[in-house]
Amino acid sequence: MPMMLLGLYCLAPVQHEAGTKLIQQVKDGQLSWPACAFCASALYELAESADMVNRGSANWLQGAITCLLLVSTLVALLSVVFPTTLPEPKGCVPIFHFKMLLGSVVMVSLSASIYTWLHFSVTVSSLY
Repeated sequence: MPMMLLGLYCLAPVQHEAGTKLIQQVKDGQLSWPACAFCASALYELAESADMVNRGSANWLQGAITCLLLVSTLVALLSVVFPTTLPEPKGCVPIFHFKMLLGSVVMVSLSASIYTWLHFSVTVSSLY
C-alpha cells in the first residue's frame, strides 16, 4: 500500500522540491523486508495447520520457506552495504544494474504467493 500511495504521489501535478522517484524507494532491494514478513507469516500458517498438512511435504515446505527467508534477509542487508547508484551508468543494461531490485521483486512475489496459498488452503480446509 505505501508503494501504491507513493506512485500516486509521483503522479500528482504539484511541484516537488526533492525529485522523488518511485525507483529510488525500492532500488536497493527494500522489497526484501516485506518478503521476510511474508515468509514469517507463512511459517506461522504452516505451524498452525500441522494437523491438516502431510508432514513430509510440510517439512520440505518449511525448509524452502526458511531458505527464502534467509536469502531475502541477506539481500536486504547486502543492499544497505552495496547501494545501487541512480541514475544507472551509460551503456549499462538496467536489468543488470538494478539486480537487487529484481531479486527483491522475485522474492516478495514468491513469498507472497506461498503465504497466500498456505493461508487460503488452511482457511478453506478448516471450513469443512
